[in-house]
Amino acid sequence: MNNYYTDTLTLLLSDQKTELPFILESKGNRIHTAQHTLTEQLIEIQIITDCDPEQPLIPYPENYYSPDILDLVLAQIISIEKYYHCVIPVYATLIRVLLFELHRLLNHFNYFVTLFQSIRFLKPLELSSVNSALINSLFKEIRQHKSLDKFIVIGGISTDIPDGFIENLVRTLDTIKNNLKHIERQFTRQTLFSDLLTDIGIISSAKAANLSLSGPNRIASLEISEYIPETMVTLPDFIESQPIQIDFSKGSIGDSWHRAWLRFLEIMFSTRRLSKLSDTILKTDVILMNQPSIVERSTNFHTVITGSEGQIKSTISRKSHHFYFTGKHHYPVWKITKNLNPFLKNERLSSAKVILASLNLNPIRYHLKR
Repeated sequence: MNNYYTDTLTLLLSDQKTELPFILESKGNRIHTAQHTLTEQLIEIQIITDCDPEQPLIPYPENYYSPDILDLVLAQIISIEKYYHCVIPVYATLIRVLLFELHRLLNHFNYFVTLFQSIRFLKPLELSSVNSALINSLFKEIRQHKSLDKFIVIGGISTDIPDGFIENLVRTLDTIKNNLKHIERQFTRQTLFSDLLTDIGIISSAKAANLSLSGPNRIASLEISEYIPETMVTLPDFIESQPIQIDFSKGSIGDSWHRAWLRFLEIMFSTRRLSKLSDTILKTDVILMNQPSIVERSTNFHTVITGSEGQIKSTISRKSHHFYFTGKHHYPVWKITKNLNPFLKNERLSSAKVILASLNLNPIRYHLKR
């Protein structure tokens, strides 16, 4: 007789509204199988780009104008530009890099909101929530000037950033850096936080490759001493990128602590890059866009562009009789939720929520039917 027991676990995502239910079958506090009921709810995220160059978006899911999915808008625009060999002005490129790094910060702060929530660490949860709100405020400043979905267009950007935005960004980064000190201590000192995350949810480099993981979830499984986080926007030659020095001083390579620590290091990387960009943008000639030359023909192509959480897989199609491109996108989290067992099998039941949070399931809410 197997004597397996069934438990239900609920993970609350960073939006404080979406709850992901998981059904865990266990024996002796060890997980045997992990399932969820989300499969029938998963949908591709669809974006329509008009080369006029206004960009209407398909009206699902809710919150589609949220900065959380700015990377998908960028991914689609950049894919079309590469396909048609469009040339982007330096100034517009710098603004896109700035937006992408802000998106990376938002993604990672939301990650820590979910992670600290899962273990009920209130002070770092509060600080992560504050940092996320600060980044959202910067995006709101742009949205009041121009809707985010219409800000990035094929060939560049449709309008300049608002007056005073760079100065506000610099002040915001100072506040964020101060807030990060407490969170950094959770990693660098011997804390309960580190004890809860080390040596659980270990994903080896071979396993990461077999599961086609990408982004921080894959990098955390590699025995490397440094790396440069990928940016979907091609950087101008004069923008230097100092590699992140990785000190995996705790736990085991590929465990939940490593996935969290890597994202923290990427936060520090993004704040440094944004500080440098702030000065560079102010010294660069303002050229917003080059009018693209889009050949009128039918096309259908697949593309993979790396975002904050790894490889965004997309199919982009266009009919010859109009100027609209339709993109259908998958976040990396799509693969994780399709097959949970490799991540949780034989782990302690008490560690399940932390492991799930360490993988960053937040983007899945944009794949759910509303």
